[in-house]
Amino acid sequence: MDQSSSLTSLDGLSTPESYYTAKGSRSPVNSADTTAISTPVKDEENPPYRDAQLIPHELRQNCQIHLEEQLYLQTIHLFQGFLSDGNKLSTTRPPPPAIIPTPSQLALLNTLTIHPLYTNRAPERSYQHISTHAFAYLRGLVYTVGPVNANLRQAFSFSGSDRGTGRGRGLNSSSDDDSDSDWTGNKLATVQSIWRRAPDFWSALGWAFQCASAHPHRWRTWKHWVHFMIEVLEKDWDELKLQEDQEYPRREQLAGSPPQKTKKKYKDHPHHKLRQSLIVSYIDDLHKQRKQPLREVMRALMAFLDVDSAADAVFYKEIFHGETEIGPRKNKRKRAQMVDLENDQFGDYLDGMDDFESEEEERDDSAGLPTTTKAPRRGRRAAGVGGGASKRQPKKETTAFQLSDSVAETITLRHRIFRLLSNVAAFLPDKLGDVSELYQMFSDRIRGLPLPTFKLFVGYHTAKLPEDQHVSLLSIMIDDLLPGVGSGSEKRPDPEKVDPRTAKANGISGQMLEKCYLPFASNRVAAEDNAQLSIVLESMLWYIYAEAGYEYTDDLRKAVEKGIKAREDKIRRKAATSDGSGGDKLAREALDRSARSLRALVDVWSLT
Repeated sequence: MDQSSSLTSLDGLSTPESYYTAKGSRSPVNSADTTAISTPVKDEENPPYRDAQLIPHELRQNCQIHLEEQLYLQTIHLFQGFLSDGNKLSTTRPPPPAIIPTPSQLALLNTLTIHPLYTNRAPERSYQHISTHAFAYLRGLVYTVGPVNANLRQAFSFSGSDRGTGRGRGLNSSSDDDSDSDWTGNKLATVQSIWRRAPDFWSALGWAFQCASAHPHRWRTWKHWVHFMIEVLEKDWDELKLQEDQEYPRREQLAGSPPQKTKKKYKDHPHHKLRQSLIVSYIDDLHKQRKQPLREVMRALMAFLDVDSAADAVFYKEIFHGETEIGPRKNKRKRAQMVDLENDQFGDYLDGMDDFESEEEERDDSAGLPTTTKAPRRGRRAAGVGGGASKRQPKKETTAFQLSDSVAETITLRHRIFRLLSNVAAFLPDKLGDVSELYQMFSDRIRGLPLPTFKLFVGYHTAKLPEDQHVSLLSIMIDDLLPGVGSGSEKRPDPEKVDPRTAKANGISGQMLEKCYLPFASNRVAAEDNAQLSIVLESMLWYIYAEAGYEYTDDLRKAVEKGIKAREDKIRRKAATSDGSGGDKLAREALDRSARSLRALVDVWSLT
């Protein structure tokens, strides 16, 4: 595979092909943590997923009774047996459909994986075993039948959305399986369900990131839930994209024909399959709440990364009451109780759930739900799309920032969500907005972060974005950091004149880097801005060295040295008026480290 293709032939920001497939992207360091969004190869004899059908009515009622009586382990083991039956030992091709639970039963299992009663506030270890087994089953379900056949769009819908209509390709169900009887009487399936406690996916995501920032013990549970949900969103999108590609000719096959324009929706729309994806349904939830989807998803995506996260704390409240507490809540009124099954006296059985129900009765059920009304705006706002540098608000003097391990863990997850959002904006701009606006807003938010976090987002070795998405992001960011074309004491060349083809495709090349980017300082005198520019240039140089096959030249070294000196001279102008704050000192140190890295890379380059 041509490793330089995505650097030299990226399409414009407005076309889906620029962002959907990372052509020639490097292999992720840990595939378990960086699931690539890519269309699976079609295999007629070995389809990626088994077909599925709902549990028969009588057996479903039996499972529902088990769930209502909170016999979770027994029920999960029963579900696992249904899923495993005929999976690998069947001699038929394809294997028989897998028998799966109803949407509300799957929703209940998902709640068990995150509810504090079965995680950090479990009264005993057996409760945590239930959460672990529920997670194992859901993962196995996704890998066996896939999110589409499992009908996870209905199962994992928020705010009491209808779970009745199936969309699975192999989901065989009768009318009575899709009725209101699908709901169980278990409180965890209704008022204590995460799908009722959180108004939408983005509120749950924002709260999970707050746990990473302020409640690391609770983040240990939330991170597994977020990772699983992102994996479901990715696989769901991939499968629907594959179905769509099989149903409609690919764009390159239609290059000779005029584009078809239609205002019809769903089945008559070229992307009607993608409109049924789970990520689109979560964006639609924001439309239903009359919110601006792009602003809301970007707020959740970048929540709790700043030094001061007070504004984020207003938006994202805890999902379950008292979930950040450690250990079970002790009930002083509890006394030893007798067990008398004939008279419906079960001793301390079900007491854990009763504790949570009593806590909810002490307050209005909606008082603790996340809200986004009358909250202060973040200090950073995305710039309008168009030419010129982004219009940022003046930065406050950077204070010393300590990046915790738990917050650092969220960066990869945020990258994966952005990849999904990039795909949605590219294929379905009416749902989220123009893709160029998404990238500009993401770039502006990243530039407002402390330098340690900034480097994790844009660094060549730390950013977990597909190659073409990462390069496009760096290209937008560097245009905002550098002086305008033809401005400054030394005129900066126009990249479109140096390498028209690559510049038009929003990519980078060795010539552009050598003549238009490397030799210059930032358009601002602050040490932090120049450190950001140096880090971005470092990532670009790594791409050219590792992916594009650009040969070393003496002019390249001269450009690197010239830029290092220019940035050092630029920050000296502020040295006389600087108060020597810790943040400014850290920015200067980051600039020095990046300069050393640039020189070291050029030295290695000259020897290869």
